[in-house]
Amino acid sequence: MGADEAVDRRYVDAGFAALAGVPPVCGWIVDLRGDTGGAVFPMLTVLAPLLGDGPVGSFVTPDGVRTVWEIHDGQIWLEGQSMSARPNPVTLPRRPIAVLTSGNTASSGEASLVALRGISRSFGEPTAGFATGNTIVDLGGGFTLLLTVARDADRTGRVYDNIPIPPDQPAADAEAAAKEWLRTRGCR
Repeated sequence: MGADEAVDRRYVDAGFAALAGVPPVCGWIVDLRGDTGGAVFPMLTVLAPLLGDGPVGSFVTPDGVRTVWEIHDGQIWLEGQSMSARPNPVTLPRRPIAVLTSGNTASSGEASLVALRGISRSFGEPTAGFATGNTIVDLGGGFTLLLTVARDADRTGRVYDNIPIPPDQPAADAEAAAKEWLRTRGCR
């Protein structure tokens, strides 16, 4: 959970409701162009039905230690601890997934992209370049320090540095390119 658990819960509840109300589809478009970051685990919990069970990514420390993000029964797990406010109850059919990115896709938005790597195709512009894990240190007196302590890695083990992540298919009109790709996958 993030710093504000009530905000995280509202986000998760809204995400679950949106997914539960989706009519039958032939493909998915996940728009991360405006996702400038926030708490990563609520985002991954909402995406859980698209990501599937098992490892979906990890944090990698400077000395190479990997902490895997796993999904089991709609929950995100990190080192044996559920990071989800509650399990995602939604079940979705496996369909092609297109992901839209831009220079505004940052931090946990990039972690969402990283988790979708290997099961999707991305379109648009390179991301902001902050695919990292952070920790907050309380310095006292109302001061905190945000430290970057790890880099994100996708389900294949590829580690992402603090450089923009290029899309699989650069496109000025990411949405149109994604829709065209979905058409080649059977969406009409």
